[in-house]
Amino acid sequence: MSDGVNQVFLVGQLGANPELRYAGDQPVCEFRVATTECWKNGSGERQEHTEWHRVVVWGPSAEACNKVLSKGWSVTVLGNIRTETYEKDGEKKYATKIRANRVIFGSAPGGGSDRGAERSADRGEDRRDDRRGDNRQSAPRDNRGSNDRRPDDRRGGGGYVSGGGGAPSTGQRPRL
Repeated sequence: MSDGVNQVFLVGQLGANPELRYAGDQPVCEFRVATTECWKNGSGERQEHTEWHRVVVWGPSAEACNKVLSKGWSVTVLGNIRTETYEKDGEKKYATKIRANRVIFGSAPGGGSDRGAERSADRGEDRRDDRRGDNRQSAPRDNRGSNDRRPDDRRGGGGYVSGGGGAPSTGQRPRL
């Protein structure tokens, strides 16, 4: 029998602002990501289904997510599925979450860029506006034409990557 693979790759939008807390001295950030599928039914009408995913990020990545992300941001999450059990009112409950190993920040709400995005106060934005400064360094612009690219040029989508973020290595599994 071969080992199984528990790998998640999500691309979606945050449904609410992230929530940061501490488990001992380890930062833990939780947020919800919506992914939406669209299709046409047999009569040609557009259908869609939105699935909500609870995401948990640990360590420095948790702090980065809390600092940068807010409701509406697009993100790419790489991680694995964890189902936890707990008891509430004497009844056994289950919670399924995505434990993120990596979070890639996409675009800001409203279609803006994620690089140093400042949100307009007249749009009724939330408390995170004052923390939106450009805390990431961008690479110098390359003014060569697109035909002049060298094979070693690394050009990505411009998103900020929050990597690592696994559970703390204290020898004990964290309780969420």
